[in-house]
Amino acid sequence: ICFCMCSRMSCGILTETIRRIEYKLEERPVCKWCGGHVSFNGYHKGSMHYSACCCSSCHSKYTKDKRFETNIKKYGRKNFGSADHFVE
Repeated sequence: ICFCMCSRMSCGILTETIRRIEYKLEERPVCKWCGGHVSFNGYHKGSMHYSACCCSSCHSKYTKDKRFETNIKKYGRKNFGSADHFVE
């Protein structure tokens, strides 16, 4: 009961509150880009689903950044099209 009273402002909906109590999540997950709170997308097959980012703008920036990281790791450059084996 204390959990509900203390965190009711950040819970949003009853389903999320019940699942957070069940899984002992005292803090809401945060956006991977800006650190803001993300939305609860539901509960399916034993796991809770939260958005990775708080809005489409953060999602776009986060996705672009991850793509650059992957390209640098795999090809050594941000843009894989400029890698040596693509340039003739």
